[in-house]
Amino acid sequence: MTDVDVAILGCGTAGQMPAYAAAKAGRSVLMIDPHSPGGTCANRGCDAKKPLVAAAEALHRFIAFRGHGLGGTPELRYGELHAFKESFTAPIPAQTRHDLAAAGIRLVEAEAAFVDEQTLEVAGDRFRFGKAAVCTGRVPGTLDTAGGGHAIDSAAFLRLDALPRRVAFVGGGYVGLEFAAVAAVAGSRVTVFEAADRVLAPFDADAVRVVAAGMAAVGVRLSTGRRVTAIEPSQSGFRLCQGDGSPPVEVDLVVATAGRVPAVAGLNLPAAGVEAGERGVRVDRQLRTTNPRIYAGGDVADTGNPSLTPTAARDGRVLRRNLLDADPPRTHLRPDPPRITAAAFTLPTAAMAGYTEAEARGTAGLGEVDAVSGDASAWKLMKQQRAEHAYYKFVYAGSDAARDRRLVGAHLVGPGAEEAINLFATGLHDPAATERLADTAAAYPSFGFNLLNAFRAGL
Repeated sequence: MTDVDVAILGCGTAGQMPAYAAAKAGRSVLMIDPHSPGGTCANRGCDAKKPLVAAAEALHRFIAFRGHGLGGTPELRYGELHAFKESFTAPIPAQTRHDLAAAGIRLVEAEAAFVDEQTLEVAGDRFRFGKAAVCTGRVPGTLDTAGGGHAIDSAAFLRLDALPRRVAFVGGGYVGLEFAAVAAVAGSRVTVFEAADRVLAPFDADAVRVVAAGMAAVGVRLSTGRRVTAIEPSQSGFRLCQGDGSPPVEVDLVVATAGRVPAVAGLNLPAAGVEAGERGVRVDRQLRTTNPRIYAGGDVADTGNPSLTPTAARDGRVLRRNLLDADPPRTHLRPDPPRITAAAFTLPTAAMAGYTEAEARGTAGLGEVDAVSGDASAWKLMKQQRAEHAYYKFVYAGSDAARDRRLVGAHLVGPGAEEAINLFATGLHDPAATERLADTAAAYPSFGFNLLNAFRAGL
């Protein structure tokens, strides 16, 4: 039995922050992760996809300008692009191991399981900890359909160095739509299947309609409101059947993108007195679990936050303080009101901050709710960029009479939306912040300048 001050399960964004802080404070730190050190985002998630998305965007914009000053036949060489992506992801595990060792953190790359409320078993060794944090993240869920095992997951898709002629994505969230855009621009015939009535469920419905039109324009077929009931091998690949009697769809590759589940399998949480459910490990506002020695943060924790790198980083800051016995404990900020900013790197890009219009109208206590929206593709700026699908919506609450008029949601679609949304996130939920945002002088010409004019018109 080995004693350690702090044990952290998971080597991603949420886990590394408290690990380094504890080691710097002189604590003995054990970090455990059976996967490539560095976490999902860096190795097989949002960072890993960025070179693919950037290349797809570049080719898409080139095509849009063909006949308007650009000529020739552009080509996306997927093998070269994959190698470029690997130049960023391949060094991460070794660099992470080096950095952890330099900080005095012991890393064990193996499965872990709790033995009791204060003991972990890892690769046959037992460790008694003073405090622990579960930061194991989420893993791709399996398809609950006949033949679901024929589908590969998102991590396997990122390992591909070539794409087949026909690809199906089962699940129309961030991952499915972003990969679909890449595959379509690379030349594949792409179909996205989504059982719900629309894709990108967290985003404003009106903004999603513009995204869907843009995706259709690059060749992505969206099949919504119909569940895939079976995936069957066929002579040419796979056949996807739907429950409504529509003709089967023949593809060469099926990718499961229907969501991710908390990575708690095998941890033996009940032995440690830690409760978990379908949404993850149960935590309080300090990210403490039902065992006061054990915390949880990031995607595996049931905080009500979406599974995003920025929210995992915020949890990491909370854990950093609380694992070091800070007084008073750091309080975790739940999204009430929501302050999460997010982007989907589709074609076109969609970005959001705060409430959707439907959420705001359904939330008690906000006061009077209204929204302004418009087709930003009609703006001269967008025409100059050959951006045919662009949109904005601003959601407001309160009134001038009550002196509580404020921005509570912003939804953008178009080139640069992922950057412009950060500007509007600064003006959310507070009348004074909204007023400061209205007084901001933006660079011209820019998406932000035009958006600020539209935003002011709604105040």
